[in-house]
Formats: sequence, C-alpha cells, structure tokens
Amino acid sequence: MEYMLEHSYHTGIVNRSSKSISGFSHISSFVETIEAVQPEVQYGFLDDERIARNHIKIYRKEGITSSDSANIRYFLTYQLGKEYKIDPVMDTSITGAKWYCNELTWSAFNYTGINLTPNNPNVTQFILAGTWLDNSSAALVNFPTNSYLYPICKGRYQNKWVLWVYNFTSTPRTIIYNSKMCFESDAENWSNLNDIDTTPVSIYNFTTIYIQDNFFAGAVAMSYLETTYSFQERKITYGNQLTTSSIDFSRYYVLKIEE
Repeated sequence: MEYMLEHSYHTGIVNRSSKSISGFSHISSFVETIEAVQPEVQYGFLDDERIARNHIKIYRKEGITSSDSANIRYFLTYQLGKEYKIDPVMDTSITGAKWYCNELTWSAFNYTGINLTPNNPNVTQFILAGTWLDNSSAALVNFPTNSYLYPICKGRYQNKWVLWVYNFTSTPRTIIYNSKMCFESDAENWSNLNDIDTTPVSIYNFTTIYIQDNFFAGAVAMSYLETTYSFQERKITYGNQLTTSSIDFSRYYVLKIEE
C-alpha cells in the first residue's frame, strides 16, 4: 500500500498499485486511489499520462505494518460515498460525515496511530491550508512497468559499458540513447544530452548498446517516443551505479510530455 505524502494542494491514498479496468484496451492497468474530491469520497485512477501531466509523486510511509495498511484501508472504504466539503468544524473520526482531501489522508493514518504532522500542533489549520504532509520518513515509490525499456549491464569492453536493452512492450521501438555517460539530472529531464544515437529493437527482444565512460558523470539515459492522442510522450529509462560484477543497477522511469 503506497501513499501520496507530497507538499501539495491535493492528496489521496493509493489503494492498489495495479488495477485493471475494462474498456481501456490501450492501458493495461491503473494505480487505484481513494480520495476526497467533489462531490464525494470515491475511487480514483491514475495512469502514466495523468501522473506526468499533474506532476504527481507517490510516496510510501516507512515503518508501515500489514496491520496499519489494513486499518487505513478499512477507514477509507468506510468513507466511500460521503460528502466532500471543507468544513471548519471537522470530525476526523471514522464516523465523520464530510471530508476534505488532506483531512481524509491525515485521518486515515491517524486512525491507525500514525501522525503525519508531528511538527504541526494545529491540525485544523494544516488541513484547511492544504500545504504540508511530513514526508521526512517516506520513500519515493517507483513503478517500473512493461511500457518502458529495461536495460541490464553486461560489463565493460575497453572504455565502454555494454548494455542489453530489452523491449517488453508490444511494439517494435527505436531506442534513443546517449552514447556517453551523463549527469543524472540530465538523464531524468532528457536535457543537455549531446551524444544521441539510435538503434531499433524488435518486440519482446533486446539489442546491445555501448555507453562510453565519462570522467565527470556516471548515468546512462535511453528513451523512445510514442504519440498518444494529440501529444507526444517520451518514455525515459535512466540508471546509475553500474558495476562490472553485477547485471543489476539502479533504474528509474520517467514519462515526459514533449512540447
């Protein structure tokens, strides 16, 4: 169970990280949320496009037990269908009749004994202002899916890293990659990449690419472009901490909407 705990004007709680919905053949699954939005507390659904366009970040509160998760889910499902309303006179108990988004998030955790605002003594003010949920002990959740390229490290040859890049999507892709290691921030934002190369990869197959060492930077960046509706998506995979003794390394996935 993951939780949105970001400095934000809206928060909700992830109920399931992979939820299939009929009638959406182009998207295999969604992130299912429970949140307070007009007109009532309800289920919500996030896909890659909504997450990217609305700059949504998803965090997991550290130290959560299975019992905590069950209590939070029980509290939330008990609120489904109740009225959405910002009300100065609030009831944050499980029997509360009206809910505002941050109020619902705070109250669900409070129900299981977790205070999300330990540094804010005025909970009412926090809820109405909608400004801060403490994420000092929360970890960013990453959702790698089969809609992104998946590289593994096969070691080094001379001064280049050898990567096998797998295409687990259902369409042949043109891999766009920086043939030289770059800074992690540039990889994440797909910016300042001056050594771009391309190579094709077929469905459910892999291709080999070579990434030249860079004395100043140690990240690898690759992506492909896909047109969805009226805009173009760049699906970025980047990584760092490559080693010659392991095929595994830290991978991250980013969806960028091209202007």
